[in-house]
Amino acid sequence: MAGPDMELFSSKILEGIAEMGTRDLWLFRMIIGALGLVALLAMIGAIILAMSGKAIPDLLTALGSAAIGALAGLLAPSPAAK
Repeated sequence: MAGPDMELFSSKILEGIAEMGTRDLWLFRMIIGALGLVALLAMIGAIILAMSGKAIPDLLTALGSAAIGALAGLLAPSPAAK
């Protein structure tokens, strides 16, 4: 059933989802809060492990780095906003 109508239908759905994500401030705030919490917990966990003399797992470093990178990407002003 793939055809021009199906492509138009799927593009309309994707446009609707993208538009919904830009208007829903509570969802945006929850995502920012969750990423901030992950970054904070990763930093605190790394500090606690370092102070106790244990090795910091690579997973903890990756989680913290990914959360900080995602926060930077979400909070940076977009070029289209100028």
